[in-house]
Amino acid sequence: STPPAREDSLSEAQWAKFLEFSESHLFAGPVAASILAAELTDVPELVYRFCTSILELNGIRNRQIMSVIEDAGLALNESGITPVFFKGAAALLCDIYAEPSHRFLSDIDLLIPDMLGDQAIEALENAGFVRTDPNDFVVPHCIEVMVCKRRGVAIDLHREILIPELQPILPCTDMLANVEKRRLPSGLRFAVPSPTHQVVINVAHGQLQDRSYLWNFQPLKYLYELHRLEKRYQDAIKWEEVTSRFATAGHRAPLELHRYQAARLFDTDNLPDVSFRVRLKYGCTVLMTENEAIFWVYSRLFSPFVWLRDVLSDRVRLRRTLHKIRRFSWWRERVRRFFSSEPRVMKSR
Repeated sequence: STPPAREDSLSEAQWAKFLEFSESHLFAGPVAASILAAELTDVPELVYRFCTSILELNGIRNRQIMSVIEDAGLALNESGITPVFFKGAAALLCDIYAEPSHRFLSDIDLLIPDMLGDQAIEALENAGFVRTDPNDFVVPHCIEVMVCKRRGVAIDLHREILIPELQPILPCTDMLANVEKRRLPSGLRFAVPSPTHQVVINVAHGQLQDRSYLWNFQPLKYLYELHRLEKRYQDAIKWEEVTSRFATAGHRAPLELHRYQAARLFDTDNLPDVSFRVRLKYGCTVLMTENEAIFWVYSRLFSPFVWLRDVLSDRVRLRRTLHKIRRFSWWRERVRRFFSSEPRVMKSR
């Protein structure tokens, strides 16, 4: 007989919200695997079906991505280029996750030295990849976005790992000098960042480039990946170098917070020694230097102005924003009526 449901069991509506939340963080893979492994008796059948389906479908998707990685990498090898894969592509190639289906990827991030950009684009075009619209995906640290239309996978060709304001944390030259070169059975020659630099990239993207620290947001995908990186590499990660890079760039507090959050969520027996102790955030107190405290207050008090500055500094984003405003006919009509209407005269009694 089926045991009675616990008092703290979730309803179907609560399960739906929980799974929707995990999907919004691109974290549904580990969540689904955990639910299936726990063999809970009070989980609705629809939840089990969702978990099984999402792992199966993402496994198929990641196998397609791996085939695109091999096709693109071999084409670049023939052109004399050794591609450097990072972020999600490196996680798949380095077996960071227990199963490839646990990692969600939106595209393939690939570093190419700027002087080899045109050569890499030509090699990929000869292999069947096509360029995207130049008005799409335009960011200063990227060369081009190429698409494999047959499998629906995009390759983001980077000239730098991070956006310009974060490049002092990990300059491209530093990372290229310490890459780990590898080879697949298919003959593909490629490289991935060192374990230390994979951690730096994880924290810099999760907290700073994606603005999670700025908006007081927990990036679960990046936090879980940091946990997996620590389990995979252990002593190979040079934490002194990681701390030095973020501290020198004035971003030590986001690093400390990221490490603590990851440990608190996924490895509570090994919480790191949080050296900064002042601010309460997710049950973690973090002390900041004076400059970091000023940045923290500024970013939260004036975050709309930070957004406006970013929009004005990015011509593509500004053009899209203005286009949306022009299409907002209701607002346009209200403004027109306001400026064209006669001033109202108060009637005397």
